[in-house]
Amino acid sequence: MIKENGKEYKLCLLDTCIISKIVASNNSERQKFFEIILNSNAPSHPCVAIWTIFELRSKQILYEKFIEFFSVIPLFILKTPDHVLQDEFENYPFYKNIDPILFAFSFLKPEKDSLKNVLTKLFSLPEIIQAEMDWKNKLKQDSLNSILSLKSNFVSSNKHFNASDAKKFYNDAFLQYITSQNPQWVISRMKKGESIDCDAFPSVKSALYTVFYRFYVADRQPEIQDVFDILIYNSVPYVDIVISENFQADILGKLKKSDKQFSHLEIFTVKDLS
Repeated sequence: MIKENGKEYKLCLLDTCIISKIVASNNSERQKFFEIILNSNAPSHPCVAIWTIFELRSKQILYEKFIEFFSVIPLFILKTPDHVLQDEFENYPFYKNIDPILFAFSFLKPEKDSLKNVLTKLFSLPEIIQAEMDWKNKLKQDSLNSILSLKSNFVSSNKHFNASDAKKFYNDAFLQYITSQNPQWVISRMKKGESIDCDAFPSVKSALYTVFYRFYVADRQPEIQDVFDILIYNSVPYVDIVISENFQADILGKLKKSDKQFSHLEIFTVKDLS
């Protein structure tokens, strides 16, 4: 939740599937979307992950409709998973101090700061061009291979996976993951005999639980699209509302029931927009 001019607004995370529904002209999905974000008791601002922008840019017509639609209503772009994780290290253990927003856009801003102009400039930068090319050609597959290697590392003591298995998977994978991302920080704390609060890294929790429920419980092989979904929903603990495709919404529903850090979430699906 954020404050603007003394008023509180929720953050509403949208994935690519939902955006494609609501930017289509004159449809019922758009009307339902506005009913959700304009709730008089607690209005919200739509937000997207940078990875969603990458996805949209691969479909030129959809990307143009996205720019047109969100040029006249507020839109926030969230920080990357690496950026959020770095904030969690720097603010440890006070993750609630973290601002997940990278860019904010509004039709009330000057034209030079409009969504179209900022994204045009952003994607003309050499480093962003290279990052997008790397993502298309290599990083997606590398990320997928990393997920595939995780899948064989956990075996349930039960015939079927349950919430206890999800928690065990997270506890087993958490330290290994944050050590791989910031070994000096972890080693320094261990040398002092200090424990590490895994609840202080909710973005890691969101990602690992998503991996667990997508690939262990559902017993399915990861695909390239799964990489996008894991990255997109990394920021879930820092938003208030999620409008998602059904499979991911079901995963978030399980997290909401089993973990207090997700209990605040309001979850909507494509069906809620019909």
